[in-house]
Amino acid sequence: MLRMRHTIPFSTMRKKSRNLDSAAPHHQSAIPTGAAFLDREGGELFRTVFENSAAGIALVELSGRFLTVNPAYSEIYGYSREEFLRIDFLTLTHQDDKQLSLDVMKQVIAARGRSVRFSKRYVHRDGHTIWAEVKSELMYDAKGEPSYFITHVNDVTERTLAEKALFGEKERLRVTLRCIGDGVITTDTEGRIVIMNRAAELLTGWSQDEAAGTPLSSVFVIKSEPTRKSSANPVQQVLQTGRTVELENHTLLVSRDGTERSIADSGSPIRDAKGGTIGVVLVFRDVTEKARFLESAEKAQRLESLGVLAGGIAHDFNNLLTGIYGNVELARGASQSPGVNGFLDATLNTLTRARGLTQQLLTFSKSGMPQRRIEKLDPFVRETVQFASSGSSTAVTCVLPDDLWLCSFDPVQMGQVIDNIVINALQAMPAGGALTVTAENLTLAPGSHPTLAGGRFVQISIRDSGEGIPRETLGRIFDPFFTTKKAGSGLGLSIAFSVVSRHGGTIEVESVIGQGTTFRIVLPAADAASTPARAADPSLEHGKGRILLMDDEERIRTVVTAMLRRIGYDVESAAEGGEALRVFAAGAAAGRPFDAVVLDLTVHGGMGGTETVAAIRRLDPAIPVIVASGYADGPIISDPGRYGFTAGIAKPFRLSVLSQLLGRCLRQEERGETFPA
Repeated sequence: MLRMRHTIPFSTMRKKSRNLDSAAPHHQSAIPTGAAFLDREGGELFRTVFENSAAGIALVELSGRFLTVNPAYSEIYGYSREEFLRIDFLTLTHQDDKQLSLDVMKQVIAARGRSVRFSKRYVHRDGHTIWAEVKSELMYDAKGEPSYFITHVNDVTERTLAEKALFGEKERLRVTLRCIGDGVITTDTEGRIVIMNRAAELLTGWSQDEAAGTPLSSVFVIKSEPTRKSSANPVQQVLQTGRTVELENHTLLVSRDGTERSIADSGSPIRDAKGGTIGVVLVFRDVTEKARFLESAEKAQRLESLGVLAGGIAHDFNNLLTGIYGNVELARGASQSPGVNGFLDATLNTLTRARGLTQQLLTFSKSGMPQRRIEKLDPFVRETVQFASSGSSTAVTCVLPDDLWLCSFDPVQMGQVIDNIVINALQAMPAGGALTVTAENLTLAPGSHPTLAGGRFVQISIRDSGEGIPRETLGRIFDPFFTTKKAGSGLGLSIAFSVVSRHGGTIEVESVIGQGTTFRIVLPAADAASTPARAADPSLEHGKGRILLMDDEERIRTVVTAMLRRIGYDVESAAEGGEALRVFAAGAAAGRPFDAVVLDLTVHGGMGGTETVAAIRRLDPAIPVIVASGYADGPIISDPGRYGFTAGIAKPFRLSVLSQLLGRCLRQEERGETFPA
């Protein structure tokens, strides 16, 4: 077969064909069609190959009309041979691919006898779309003139639709993985990375392109938070067991830039249709903030549990101290011996220290609410730090700006917090070092902190240059009774955590071995600015009048009665509220009314102070009623007027404090002031 030596433009061929078509009907074409064409071109051998080919074969005029087709071609498109002789190739072409067909025909002509392969859509006789792979070639006559096109066609509709479905599935998978907030990594059975979603890229610091084909252990670097040792490869565990596995708690993911994040992770096998494992999928999420929140919640829960116990112990202990205080003070007043008085004074000082211990225990209990007042933090912090560090060889630096926002805080409790942290810092630097205290204003957006709401805060940072705290210890330093010191009680930092929490703030710690530790105290800022004067230490004040004392412990009634009689009062006592009301009414009926009442707040098995004061107020709205409680700094002691009392006093109390309080209340009554009903 001769090859073309020059190219005839397709437009010219189309024009020539149209001229032929207009000169004679299609079946009278200059080129014979059907079997006659086969006989002319190739004889029996060509006919046999043509008729029995599994691929569809068509011979097409330069005009685009069909000369003949084989049975396979007819089956693909649904037309009979006779019908093909009445149509052209554009009739079969999908509407959206007609221009493509014309462009391809030009390519076939330009190929100068070389075959051109392409895929496109066609339309079956019944109207459904066919996808076909086509090889087309321009044939020439003996003179080298273009004669006709020979086209081979394979129906690839099913394969194409399957490929499109697979592509669509992959695209949906890609979009789904990208939208998932958890990190997702898939690997092959050798542990090499195949797919990473966007979240996995952000958490690991590796892109999909960089990580593809890389061993998982190079990208997904994990270690145990407590031990700091590398953790086992989860892919290997999945491949060995064939089951879903989860990482241990407190697992850290180390990003490419060294950032460490707490993660929760699970790995599962990827199976084929026969159940064989063909890879592993890892799903992991950043739980750093959640872990911090849970850690804070667990600490708060432990402190609350301790608070229930501590509150009861402190209450009973304060009652005991009240009796001891009273008896020691009575003995001190009755003794004329300087030597004995010296021992009694030492005993009172010891009792004061014991009272301070119960105050620390009460910090854990719900009754240990802070007695707040609005003050500037900078002079308070500076004074407290200097006092706590006095006598130390450590260099102390305080950088406290004057424009710190005001805070509402309990100076006694916050003093305990700063004392405990400073003392711990000094103990961490036995050979001396540097202690730096700084403060700054903070504005937190809602949701930016795991435990604090949005708003204005003041942060105090206390940084030492000591030996640092080991990571395995760092998570337990706020636990009650946990200590690494031989002489420590393990309560200092627990108290600090509880105090700051009750102020609506938080306390956090960071430490690096060999570089030191930093504690950060964050407190809510206040809006108002009023600083009440500190109360002076009262001296003993004598008085006169009748006092009704109610307490359920006989030894307290005995000692307080003796204390009050010593400073001039006439006292009657009762064990519970019902009895106190009867004594109160009897005194009024006998013309010997009481001038003041002192009520114990909590009474076992009887009417307590809150119920009793309500009944007394109905009888006499003006009489001074003082509430006494072993739950020091409880809400009723903090705000007695809200509950109908005139004033409150915390057990154990000194006689001087009680005498001053009674004198002040009686003077108020003389001025005609009434009290809440």
